[in-house]
Amino acid sequence: MKVKEVILNVMRLVSNDKTADDYADGRTLDDEEKKSVNQLLRAYNLVLKEIATDYLPLEMKETFSGGNVEFSSFSKNPLKIISVLKNGENVEYEIRPASIKIPNGENFEITYSYMPDEQTPADDFPYYGKIVEERAFCYGIASEFCLINGRYDEASNWDSKYRRAIDTAFKHSAKKIKGRLWL
Repeated sequence: MKVKEVILNVMRLVSNDKTADDYADGRTLDDEEKKSVNQLLRAYNLVLKEIATDYLPLEMKETFSGGNVEFSSFSKNPLKIISVLKNGENVEYEIRPASIKIPNGENFEITYSYMPDEQTPADDFPYYGKIVEERAFCYGIASEFCLINGRYDEASNWDSKYRRAIDTAFKHSAKKIKGRLWL
């Protein structure tokens, strides 16, 4: 699924059906429609970063040689180091301001969460098939879009739907321990 498809769904939620049809068919958009698409893309990126930092971090694994590994050498900008493994075993490491210090050697697998880059309509939707559904994203984007455009009552309505969808996603995914029965 592409970011464009998510934006199209949000357009239909906030009653921009004509713009959605034009955008989906690749027709030329007028200035007002282009502005609307750009605002939706900005709202999409805001919601993406909120979910990536507050709810469900995006993770990446990379292999490095030991020593002092600069964060700039990672493919993505790391937010948090989750683990450092060598041959499946945890390895001690030290976080420094601009790097991570790991023991000397080869093939250290570093798992980390990262802040997603600004996305474009042609990019893949990074949470496709994950616990946070596209629907929740659409609600959050609709809320941000309405807020940007001064539609405060609608923004509040979409925000409450967004928060409920996020809460529901994480409530259903949490593993529950069955209570004990005391006799």
